[in-house]
Amino acid sequence: MYGFPDELYQVVYKAVGAPELAQLTKTLIEKEVQIDNTWGCDHGTWSVLSKMYPEGDIPTFQLSIDADAKPESHFKIGQQISSLREKGVLIFGSGNIVHNLARINWNMKGGYPWAVDFDGYIRDKILRNQFEDVVNYKMAGESSKSAFNTPDHFCPLLYVLGAVKEDDQVSIFNEACMLGAMSMTSYLFE
Repeated sequence: MYGFPDELYQVVYKAVGAPELAQLTKTLIEKEVQIDNTWGCDHGTWSVLSKMYPEGDIPTFQLSIDADAKPESHFKIGQQISSLREKGVLIFGSGNIVHNLARINWNMKGGYPWAVDFDGYIRDKILRNQFEDVVNYKMAGESSKSAFNTPDHFCPLLYVLGAVKEDDQVSIFNEACMLGAMSMTSYLFE
């Protein structure tokens, strides 16, 4: 994380760890997984959890994104860890559907047409439970080419969708594109 106001670099969020749960999760994932506590929580995690749980009193661990993995792999990991929900674990994917910092327009209130189109494509597919079309997001056409430059903000959604249960109800909140090239649309499955 770079190029942001100094105040963001001063934030300290000390969430309670969950090493036993991390070990259990490691056993659920079929591919090789390493546990590494040297990094700490990423800004995508602490920036949201600090608002939801300001005391940091929720046991937390984070899965890193394998930027080289195909979207299907991320979705499959979500399926593999879905049983954690039965233990009361919140599977939380923090990112953005559209996240193209190279195309940000600080003076723009809404989104570029391509950003609105891509965000709408993902929304419509999620509402229809057509998660395979989200995994295959390039089917959205031209808008998918500008939606993000790296997958690290989009892929958390794939883990969440992989963990969705057949009878889950979805609600959407914060549905908006902003600064031209960012989508803040959020989904809750319960």
